Amino acid sequence: MSNENSGVNDSRVWNAVSFICLNSDGNKVLILKRADDDDCEPGKWCIPGGGVESGESFEHSLFREVYEETHCEVLEYDYFKSIVVGSRLRVIYFFGSVVDELGVKMNYEHSEFKWVGFDELSNYDFAFKQDEYLKDFYSEVGKDIVSGNSCGDCSDCLSDCCESDGCCKDE
Repeated sequence: MSNENSGVNDSRVWNAVSFICLNSDGNKVLILKRADDDDCEPGKWCIPGGGVESGESFEHSLFREVYEETHCEVLEYDYFKSIVVGSRLRVIYFFGSVVDELGVKMNYEHSEFKWVGFDELSNYDFAFKQDEYLKDFYSEVGKDIVSGNSCGDCSDCLSDCCESDGCCKDE
């Protein structure tokens, strides 16, 4: 997004990003197990992500959070959807891949990581209902990625997408 202040958290809404990190074949997603001593949802599984800092764009937040939590750099990304939780939280979901999927190294926030197939998601206890969003992703976009039918052309319309709940190419 070109607006540098688009991700700023203020007293009304707290913005966050989440990254559906796919392996190079597009058929597995990276999940992280939250540390047992975490204050929020300890021991549950999640995907990389976190809060947007003051003055930070959604993209910069995405790159920072993925690197902080996995020590991997984002290689490719596209917008998936924006969700609102309650009246004060907006989460922007992105999907894509990282430079070195074999080089994942967790920080203190997580105790374990796995690359799992979309059909395995029900085997894990997810924080923040993220398993529901992962299943939505697979049914709406992921099947096309696995089969090679994705247009992969949403990154240039990211600023428009984050204001709505879909790709501007669909309009």
